[in-house]
Amino acid sequence: MSTLLKMTWVDSKLFLRNWMASFFTLVFPLLMLFLFGAMYGNEPSALFGGFGGMDVSVPGYIAALIIGTSGFMSLPMELASRREQGVLRRFRASPVHPGILLGSQLLVNVLTSAWGAVLLVIAGVLAFNLRLPENPLMFALGYLVSCVSVFSAGFLLASLLRSASAARAVSMAIFYPMMFLSGGTLPREIMPDYLQRISDFIPLTYVVNLLKGLWFGHGWDLTAVAVLAVICLVCVVVSVRLFRWE
Repeated sequence: MSTLLKMTWVDSKLFLRNWMASFFTLVFPLLMLFLFGAMYGNEPSALFGGFGGMDVSVPGYIAALIIGTSGFMSLPMELASRREQGVLRRFRASPVHPGILLGSQLLVNVLTSAWGAVLLVIAGVLAFNLRLPENPLMFALGYLVSCVSVFSAGFLLASLLRSASAARAVSMAIFYPMMFLSGGTLPREIMPDYLQRISDFIPLTYVVNLLKGLWFGHGWDLTAVAVLAVICLVCVVVSVRLFRWE
């Protein structure tokens, strides 16, 4: 356990020194909040069931801009870069168990995503009188479920992509359409019907649905939980078979 904690501490400092990863996880969601909040405000609207635009947007930002960015971009790009540089090969030859390295990456992304979510919520409350989750503990549990599922997909991408450049290109090609179509940046309520139907086939949509349901006290979206559980199971099984250290 002490080795895992030490590795997590080191990887956390490396994460903060990576300006791209730290910007998109910690700063970019805040920019989106202030940009769209300044444009649309947070006045209650019948379109959003009596909630304001920022009330319905922030859970989606947490799902797409924070968890999604970490899982589909930061995690696979970091592991692919370490493989390309030979870092993974050297770790495998060291006394440190390989699971420590992967566990450290999981913890770092969970913790940094949590910090990003906390900063976003604090900014939303101060700037737009954001409504907080009906049950914060239940929402936190849903957050962890979402992280495990999305990060398992990140490990799968890291297993398939051998170089940092390939990881960057593929991750962006996969993530950015999901970010816009999942309801994570623009609420699904304002999307045309055909885009809402397309979003039903996007994994990140179910993260958004799960977190929004818990945020507004609607309980667990069992369909979203089932989809995320299947994604996690498939990605873990395939990653174990395909992951290479060099």
